[in-house]
Amino acid sequence: MKKMIIIFLMLSVFLSVYSTQDDNETINNSDGLEQKIDDIYVLQKKMYEENKKDALKDKKYGIELNLINLLLVDEFKRISGTFSLFAIDRKAEIAFPFYITFPKEEDHYDAVTLDCHYRYFLGNTQNGFYLSGLSRLAFISGKDYYSSTSNKKKVGKFGIGFGIGYRYFSYNGFYWGASLSIGRFIIGPDIFDNNLNYTNDNQAFIDFEFLKFGYSF
Repeated sequence: MKKMIIIFLMLSVFLSVYSTQDDNETINNSDGLEQKIDDIYVLQKKMYEENKKDALKDKKYGIELNLINLLLVDEFKRISGTFSLFAIDRKAEIAFPFYITFPKEEDHYDAVTLDCHYRYFLGNTQNGFYLSGLSRLAFISGKDYYSSTSNKKKVGKFGIGFGIGYRYFSYNGFYWGASLSIGRFIIGPDIFDNNLNYTNDNQAFIDFEFLKFGYSF
């Protein structure tokens, strides 16, 4: 009889410990399942927010102009703008900024520059801050102030550089951006008045864009 009582007590203790362990595992499994559900919800919410921010997901091209340059008329008339490709890489943009001057007098400088920029966005979409690498072609004509003659001269130059910028794209297609680019010409001489930075006739060049507005399509 005593042996049966001892066996019964031992069995009761074993079943009690086993039941407690099962309850703990059930609680732990329940907590783990809830954590996984929370993680999936957070991931879905983040994916939705990023997809919502991607205003360019159906856009392929963009054209922008610097409106202030069109209004400024002094000794030069200027046109400044950019043509962009958005569909090549959905985290980047390939842009072709251009700048053209039309002098009002014959002895003034005129210049044409054409850039190629690769702009890599730091976020998950084509929006916000980006880093860029660039190349530039410049064609300048005007009077050579280092020469005793009054004949006009022409020069072509090639340079490389880098930059940083910011883009804001709206869902109706319009966008705005600001950027700072720094570079240096590696091919082509300086033959004009070096004090005139806007002629691109210095070895180094710096561009700051702030008032360019564009439309994507």
